[in-house]
Amino acid sequence: MAFLAHLIGLVFEAIGTVLVAFEVMRQFKGRKFEIDQSLVFTMTSVEGQRINETMLYKKWEKAKYRFMIIGLAFLLLSILIQLMAIWL
Repeated sequence: MAFLAHLIGLVFEAIGTVLVAFEVMRQFKGRKFEIDQSLVFTMTSVEGQRINETMLYKKWEKAKYRFMIIGLAFLLLSILIQLMAIWL
C-alpha cells in the first residue's frame, strides 16, 4: 500500500511540475497594451496618454494563473500523499 501511495505521489508531482513549468515558460504573443486617447496625464502615461492592458492579455493572464494554481495544487497533493505513505 505504501508503494502505491508513493507512486501516486510521484505521478502527481510530475503533473504539477509540468503544469507550473509550462506556465512559467509560456510567453504572451500579441498586443499587451493599448493607449486610451481620452485621458490626460497620469502617473501611468506616455506623453499624456493612459496605458491600459488589452482584454486579450487580461484573459491570457487569468488562464495562466489558473493553470499555475492547478499545478501547485498537484504538487501539494503529491507531498501530502507521500507523507501519508510514510505512516502506512
